[in-house]
Amino acid sequence: MDYSKLINDNGFYLYKDDSFNTIFLQIVFKREKGNFEDAVFDLLCIYLSRTNKNYSTEYELNKKITDLYSMDTGFNSYKIGSQLLFFFSADLVSPTVVHDDYSKDAFKFINEVLFEPDFTKEEVFKNVKEVYLSNRINNLSQPSIMARNLYERSTFNLDYEKYRYSTDEEYIKNMIDNITLKDLEELYKKTVNENNFVRGLVFGNINDSEFKTLRENINYKNNNNLLDYSIDYNLEDKDVEISSDNTSESTVYITYTMDNLDPGVGKIINDILNGSCDLCMEILREKYGLVYSSGANISYTGSYLVVRAKIDKNNKQKLIDAVDEMIKIIQDKDKLKSLLKSAKESIKNEYYLLSEDRNSMIYKIDDYVSGIFKDFDDTKFVQEIDKVDVDKVISYTKSLKRKNIFMYRGDLNE
Repeated sequence: MDYSKLINDNGFYLYKDDSFNTIFLQIVFKREKGNFEDAVFDLLCIYLSRTNKNYSTEYELNKKITDLYSMDTGFNSYKIGSQLLFFFSADLVSPTVVHDDYSKDAFKFINEVLFEPDFTKEEVFKNVKEVYLSNRINNLSQPSIMARNLYERSTFNLDYEKYRYSTDEEYIKNMIDNITLKDLEELYKKTVNENNFVRGLVFGNINDSEFKTLRENINYKNNNNLLDYSIDYNLEDKDVEISSDNTSESTVYITYTMDNLDPGVGKIINDILNGSCDLCMEILREKYGLVYSSGANISYTGSYLVVRAKIDKNNKQKLIDAVDEMIKIIQDKDKLKSLLKSAKESIKNEYYLLSEDRNSMIYKIDDYVSGIFKDFDDTKFVQEIDKVDVDKVISYTKSLKRKNIFMYRGDLNE
């Protein structure tokens, strides 16, 4: 990845790469925290894709999209560390590739989608609510989603995430039923404006003239676009076990705190646990046969590690012992040496293939310009990865402290 190719136009970043056939655009806004706000944004992301002042029906809107070589646009709301963000994205075929200079029409349409929603379509809004509620409630029938939501609520216990991870169908329905189109419009106007503009990113097969046209349609500026994503979760220091008669599937989360993590070392530990070495698979499944599936996740913004496993409910203690064994391995200098060597080679190989994977390149560039990893440069890290020794990795793995164990225990047919 050659970050010297990045051009910063007042918070709008451009990375040209004509080896791809597409142009990808992303615009990021800060958004308000809150349970009601979460619910409104969930509906807003769907509603904005179905209405527009310039197209009287969804058919007309979709026809326009088809005419623009099936351009893809969408809205999403994400929490990254301490920051809640609202994303608009567009993905389109490069005019150069199709030999059709339709860029003015395409970027004008992007302007319309982003800036000219129609908040008068009550029937559309009613359908959006119905579709959203159906999907949300159906998701709660999946044991893995129930386990995740209950884990998040009991472990991190953030008041403003009560709705996001709720398992209470009536609470969810009442929240959605009480939201109006006026609520959507007000929150949209509070969010989509230059004051809340964080950054923009344009990636792909685009020329200077096309980028200029795009910036004429979206002229936001922000020269102070770095946010602080770090968060102190103050994790609950207690074990929790929740029984369910609706499933026979059991899921366990084991959470560890750790010292503030170097992003490069984090990549190495992640590869050891999940990637080329895959200790989760080797220890938890192949050695002890305990799990149906498993994985480990490192939070860079909150400095914690969590191991998740789906197990037979009777194997909880065996799982805990096996995870303890796995953690001891990455804290042992002799045992870590060969794992570190394999992880380094895996990360190098992954990086060498990066230029062939458009989405991975976009993620890397967005991480870089967002400042989520502060001054971390993954290109420099890979170039110097052989300098990372066992002692440096152990300085972080030795800091791991088990904070709590959460179990969603399936007791169906018991």
